[in-house]
Amino acid sequence: MASNEPDVWFVLPTGFFEIRLDDSAEDRMLRVADAIDPMFPDATPEQKLSLVLSSEYTIESMLDAGAVHLSTCLYRRDDGGISQGMLAVFIKHLGSTERLGVAQSIADQWHSENPEAEVGGVILPYGPAALCALEREIPVPGAMFDIAEDDTARLRQLQLAVPLHTGTHTAIFAFSTEDVDQWDNYLKVLAEILRTISATEPEGDPGGVPAESTAG
Repeated sequence: MASNEPDVWFVLPTGFFEIRLDDSAEDRMLRVADAIDPMFPDATPEQKLSLVLSSEYTIESMLDAGAVHLSTCLYRRDDGGISQGMLAVFIKHLGSTERLGVAQSIADQWHSENPEAEVGGVILPYGPAALCALEREIPVPGAMFDIAEDDTARLRQLQLAVPLHTGTHTAIFAFSTEDVDQWDNYLKVLAEILRTISATEPEGDPGGVPAESTAG
């Protein structure tokens, strides 16, 4: 590995599956649909279509923003419904190797941009990180659902900025879900992912991101 390559790895837990960034939109939607069928065989066609379309809209938005990793998760709610979330990872070059200072600077910036958000610092097994939890509304084009009027979706999002061990890169993890009622459960799942962030490749199938694929 070259010394200037980002050195971040992590493991995806059960319920997550990685989106291939070079797939076409049609292939991505087929993969999401294929993941829904065995997990939720009793889902109605309308539920499946809504999940597939909302997932694809979010995927396209994250790709446009420069994501180097995308994965989605599907879980069964207690009421029998389907809960969906998406994890995106971005790699930013911030020009400093002082990791604690970088994390504090990002936390300050997030607080300035979103005063209503919950912002702070955390020490992971990997090292210092900045944390931000907030809610936001995003526009949803009606054409995605074959309706005339545009709409909005309310998302709850957790962002985590992790200054990396090598070079001057920082990994930004962003998890989003419309299912705010399940937020506490998602935080437990996200904690599992964050504990696995590592500078070395996990043994076996990591189900996450090798450094080579995050160097973009």
